[in-house]
Amino acid sequence: AAMAPGSHLVISHLTSDSIAPEALEQAQAIYEQAAAPVAPRSRASIARFFDGLQLVTPGITDVATWQADLQPGVPRRAIFLGGAARKR
Repeated sequence: AAMAPGSHLVISHLTSDSIAPEALEQAQAIYEQAAAPVAPRSRASIARFFDGLQLVTPGITDVATWQADLQPGVPRRAIFLGGAARKR
């Protein structure tokens, strides 16, 4: 509600969806030393931050492949998901 029409919200967030539990523990340990702690979230939980906003292409995706020209069919695990959305 505090966003002005035409504003954009951009988020990158650690996801808990596709990484091994030990890798998730390592990431959390690293962020415990940072100024801001991390709270891993599922894709669905991250998507809720964009409720009421219009997602910008490509939507919520792996930040490592954001707008990248990658070879189709090359599988990878997303560690961070990101997205951008515009308030109408």
